[in-house]
Amino acid sequence: MSSDEPIIDLDTNNQKPVTVEESMADKVDKGKENTPTNRKIFIVGDHFPKVEGAKKTKCKYCGTLMSSNTRNGTSALLSHLTNGETIGSLVYEYIREWGINNVFTVTVDNASSNDGAIRFLRRMLKGPNDILGCQYLHLRCCAHIINLVVRDGLEEEFDSITRIRGAVTYVRSSPTRYKTFKDCVARATIECKQKPCMDVDTRWNSTYLMLETIVKYEQAFDRLYMIDSNYGAHFRSEVTDDCEGSTRKRKRTVKVIGAPSESDWETARNMIEYLKIFSDVTTKISGTKYVTLNTFFSEFVKMQATITRMGLSMDEKKKNMATSMKTKFDKYWEDIDHMNFLLYVAVVLDPRFKLQYIRFCIETIYGKNYEKGKQILEKVEKTLQELFNHYKDKLEKNKVQNKQVGVSSDMSSSFGDATIDLEIEFDKFDSANQEMKSEVDIYLADGKEKRDDNFDFGVVESKRSQISYIV
Repeated sequence: MSSDEPIIDLDTNNQKPVTVEESMADKVDKGKENTPTNRKIFIVGDHFPKVEGAKKTKCKYCGTLMSSNTRNGTSALLSHLTNGETIGSLVYEYIREWGINNVFTVTVDNASSNDGAIRFLRRMLKGPNDILGCQYLHLRCCAHIINLVVRDGLEEEFDSITRIRGAVTYVRSSPTRYKTFKDCVARATIECKQKPCMDVDTRWNSTYLMLETIVKYEQAFDRLYMIDSNYGAHFRSEVTDDCEGSTRKRKRTVKVIGAPSESDWETARNMIEYLKIFSDVTTKISGTKYVTLNTFFSEFVKMQATITRMGLSMDEKKKNMATSMKTKFDKYWEDIDHMNFLLYVAVVLDPRFKLQYIRFCIETIYGKNYEKGKQILEKVEKTLQELFNHYKDKLEKNKVQNKQVGVSSDMSSSFGDATIDLEIEFDKFDSANQEMKSEVDIYLADGKEKRDDNFDFGVVESKRSQISYIV
């Protein structure tokens, strides 16, 4: 996209895991810096200055008046800081402060407060500098959606994962236990040098890395179970839900008892096969040193094909896992009305793929005669044409006056010449008045460029000046 229309990334998956409160709190109580807790103190007054002559405070971002003597202390004020209007106000203030006039998209994760922030920003950013009425402003973070999709699938194997996680926790909980485990590894003649790693149960990719490493030590854990009586007794844990609301299938407290069984290890191996595909996709689309927007669609197709293949498996566990994942997948990527078609347009603007690649993938997923596939293709072409017309009008706006002067000059020179060639002038007249194809039509009709890792996107600029402006 154009360099003067930046993409603002509010996605917490590409940054350190910091809460909104932490990002807004920039002061620490220096007097308590060396206390045992050593925790940050949020200076509410920085965000809610008191209103003179009243027992109220005023949010410096949106101007909302709030009580300053609430019984809940600062909890109500901090809650206000995390609602959509406040977040949108804060982002808008920074946009103005940085002198950004054109905002194309804002990338956010799947939080309801972010939806409110986008609605606020859309209202504030509409104007002479907006891009197609800010209709493409909201871009959901693809990596975050993948996280939600895979986590729902992992819930189907909750017991197996929890027992394996418990095994890792046990051997890493003390030097003595780890030494005993290493002895078991040596007796089982396991060559792997990787240390069993713990996962974070809210980050599925860490669960994948844990399973990938731990399955190599299956025989060592079987030996540990036979020689260490404390190992078997360790597997009594309470697992609490992690605030995903109604999307979680487990109740708030679930007891999982027992060490990993042969069935658990087999389940882990089966999951690794599929989790690797999703892990590779996440890594690819989360890159920071190369363009990722045009690579997403092919990865999207790979994920959908993977889920479909799982659903066709004879293994009942894989089927259940695929069903859960497809439900979440369809929630975000099957509703045409809620898709951001810039993800598709980016592929079309890659001269190595163009619209033919989109058509091929759509037919692969939905079939040639499926109505939804046709609707997606029509919407992609419509979006591309709208963007082209927007940038074309923008580029030609400053040329109108010069063009009128040029036409006037041509007319006077032509009819002022006594030796006018009527056939040449007719050709000029005819070409100027006939309906010409746009650069979009010509671009799509041209052949595709050769797929090469060293491909230079400068080839687009050399051939299609207005298309290159969109790119």
